[in-house]
Amino acid sequence: DVVTASNDSELARLAGVPNLTEETSQRATLGLTWTPQDNLSLTVDLYRIDIDDRIVLSGDFDTSDPTIGPILEAMDVGLARFFFNAVDTRTEGADLTVTYDFDWADAHWSTYLGANYNTTDVTQVNTPPALVGREDVLLPERDQLFIENGAPRSKAVLGVDYERGQWEVAAKGIYFGEQELGTFSGTAAGVPNQHYAAKASADVSLTYAFTENTKFTVGGANVVDTFPTRQNPDG
Repeated sequence: DVVTASNDSELARLAGVPNLTEETSQRATLGLTWTPQDNLSLTVDLYRIDIDDRIVLSGDFDTSDPTIGPILEAMDVGLARFFFNAVDTRTEGADLTVTYDFDWADAHWSTYLGANYNTTDVTQVNTPPALVGREDVLLPERDQLFIENGAPRSKAVLGVDYERGQWEVAAKGIYFGEQELGTFSGTAAGVPNQHYAAKASADVSLTYAFTENTKFTVGGANVVDTFPTRQNPDG
């Protein structure tokens, strides 16, 4: 059997998996807003989030494991995974937004720029006493990379709205930064981590207002037909 063992199960108790506790977090932010003129606004936010005792699902413990292996064999289990308060993490980042509205060529223009950059790092692996030395199974490289790089570290959105009379045209460009994620085989088996290149896409829409409360909109998302990097099927 392949088992994802609940925390209060006999298997978890025999394997020395401790009871789950609640995650705790601390957060600090610093923000700045600047409006040099009525139609121009800029905001900057810096933040840091520390999360202790994050609950994650472990890697696969099998019958060859020197600690849990004999327990699994006695219970006729081939592979087992457990939930742990396994890691402490720190996320640091910055958000930037800029808005600018103006009138030009008998039309009203609204522009928007939003950008974010953040990093998440595993600062500590909390290994239960019964599993000291098994950190490579408790938090495999693939799982750690997913915690740290599960979303792109950078993203930006640039939008422009054009309004003239009853017509409105909106266009938005979206940028996603690169990512590096692990594979099921892992670098220990000679399979390199999967690199996903940075990508950009665009959304557009056209709106006609029959009245102030009745509008008709047609548009498209990802009109440039952007796709992420193809995943390596051998990983």
